[in-house]
Amino acid sequence: MKFSKNLFFAIIAIATLFVSCSKERNDPQPATIEGRWVGTYVNDASGNSFYYSFNIKAGGVIEEINSSGQKIGEGTWEIDNDILTAEYSWPGGADFSVIAAFYKNEAKLLGDWGYDDSATNGGSWEMAKVN
Repeated sequence: MKFSKNLFFAIIAIATLFVSCSKERNDPQPATIEGRWVGTYVNDASGNSFYYSFNIKAGGVIEEINSSGQKIGEGTWEIDNDILTAEYSWPGGADFSVIAAFYKNEAKLLGDWGYDDSATNGGSWEMAKVN
């Protein structure tokens, strides 16, 4: 009888230990701006959407990447209060500007793009971080 009483209390103690231990949370970490981003842009003139990708590097370097993974443009970026601004050029002289809201928890960028110094006269774009 004494053995079954001790066994009963041991089981209660072990069960209490498992219930009282805090579970480790695996909440996703907010995204950082640096990395590869993939999405689409819309040309306001046609309304069609097209592949759009950036490689945002530390040190303020941004690259536009085509669907084959090749760099087709390069420039500079900065971020302030989760607003990304960037300017980049294609070889041959086409210049572009972008502005976007950076949603860290969703790892998304939503913004506008334009020609030369205007970040709003071309259309809209959105991207998700892929790495």
